[in-house]
This record gives sequence, structure tokens and C-alpha cells, in this order.
Amino acid sequence: MRYLVLASVMFVLGLAVLSLDATEYTYIPVVRLRTDEGFFITAVQTRTQSRKQCTEANERFLGPIRRQCSTCVVESVDCNIGPLHGFEQALASGAAVPLYTVAAHGIRLALVGPPGGAKSSCEAIARHMVFSGVASAACVFPKAAAATADAER
Repeated sequence: MRYLVLASVMFVLGLAVLSLDATEYTYIPVVRLRTDEGFFITAVQTRTQSRKQCTEANERFLGPIRRQCSTCVVESVDCNIGPLHGFEQALASGAAVPLYTVAAHGIRLALVGPPGGAKSSCEAIARHMVFSGVASAACVFPKAAAATADAER
């Protein structure tokens, strides 16, 4: 009888802990894809309150890409619970990164690829996002490159 009571108490405590943790999690939608031009694009979107909202945000992002870029390869789609690392954390926080990025409401994209076409691809993506209905989107030049250019002058 004593073990039945102990098991019941532990079960109730476990349920309480699960319900507390579920409300504290936020999910970060992250998509990584590759283009046939040799670019790797990482998109970090605004945090969501549930895994379902995160999955829906990733699908809203990928829908137009799948329709307009049949040669693009989706490398990964994540709904991260824990903290992001590296440039993904910088993208999520709005910090400067040494990559061409596209900044729009609710999303930031980073482009890694051939240096000759990165600037024009970044600007083209930003223009296309605005043309597709995003209120505003802008290509942000790499901060390290701008600092190096200023130092050389």
C-alpha cells in the first residue's frame, strides 16, 4: 500500500512538472537549404510558443520556396527548444554577422556561398520578398567586410 501511495504521488508530481515546463518552452523555427548556384541559406524565424506554431511557420516559409525553386534542396528543418549557437544565435538576436543577410519582419536569412554572387543574390532575395508581400526586407552587408574596408581607408 505504501508503494502505491508513493507511486501515485510521484506520478502527480511528474504531471505537474511536465505542465510547468511546457509553458516555459519557446520554439525557434530554423530552416537550412542549398541552391543550385552553390549558396547555403539559413533562415531563423521569430520564436513561437508551441511546436505546432513552429512547424507551421517553417511550412509557410518553405511553401513558396518549393514552388519557385525546384532545384533547391532543403537540408534541415528544425524547431529548436534550446538556445541557438554561432551565427544562428546572432541571426535570432539581430546581431551583426560577417555574412550577407536578409532582414525582414519575423525572419533573418544568412547566405553562405560564392563571394562573387552573394551581394546580388542577397539583394534579389530581399526584392523578391517585398514583391511577394512582405512589408519590408533588406539586404544587410557583412559587418566584418565593412569594418575591414573602413580600416583600410
